[in-house]
Amino acid sequence: MERSSDVKKFLEALHPTGCYEIRALDCPHQKGGKFSAVASAYFMASDLKVAASIARQLDNREPTGVCVSVNAVNPDCRGRSYREIALPARKTTKDADIKTVRRLFLDFDPKKGEETQSATDAESEEARKLAEQAKADLRALEWPEPIYGGSGNGFYLVFSVEPMAPGTGTAVISNAVDSLGAKYKSAGAELDTSTKNVGRLMKILGTVARKGSNTPETVDDSDGTVAPARPHRRSWHEIPDDWDQTKVTREQLEAVAAEYLAASKPAKTEDK
Repeated sequence: MERSSDVKKFLEALHPTGCYEIRALDCPHQKGGKFSAVASAYFMASDLKVAASIARQLDNREPTGVCVSVNAVNPDCRGRSYREIALPARKTTKDADIKTVRRLFLDFDPKKGEETQSATDAESEEARKLAEQAKADLRALEWPEPIYGGSGNGFYLVFSVEPMAPGTGTAVISNAVDSLGAKYKSAGAELDTSTKNVGRLMKILGTVARKGSNTPETVDDSDGTVAPARPHRRSWHEIPDDWDQTKVTREQLEAVAAEYLAASKPAKTEDK
């Protein structure tokens, strides 16, 4: 698979049909501007060219991040701001706005000293190793290949799943993410289980992650210790050719969830 930072290609893969939101966090009105707020716009899949252009425009303003709704949104949400940026956004996507659940989003985060700063290369590497382990394990369970991405700090796996109504999908996805989160954690990284709600956003792969200041490696002249670089990084993706044609089944998701539910139950004690 080719590694790419093509925003248009990513949006086309994630949302080949339906409606979705693009949202920028801590977004200034222009590059270098002091005032920042949440920016938002809604698009149909047929608006791909416009959506990709607006995503790049927002990224060029240097917000904290530019994100997209993981799942398909009710097209009525277009009335909030359709094909144009609302800044500040009047209203944004909630779980109740999701029309169809069709993605499983797994976000592997490095453990850092402060959550508001970018990861060092070493911290990011810990997240990569955990994501690679999960990808290999799920492949062994005959899951299809996911979109694999570097978010700038951590790593993403995005699976295409059999479409579900929000009521059903909420429980199935939540249980699966909790199960995987219980399994995939290490001293240096963990699976972020807060991504389990169906109205979740994810970074648009191809845009830049800007947590905290973009700091180079620095030697502390008081004692000679080295503070590692915490750079802003451009995200990237690897998209399998047949990604949206081969889906994770509900049965596969429920099988993974069952592992967590069984492990979380207290052990039974025998009466004596």
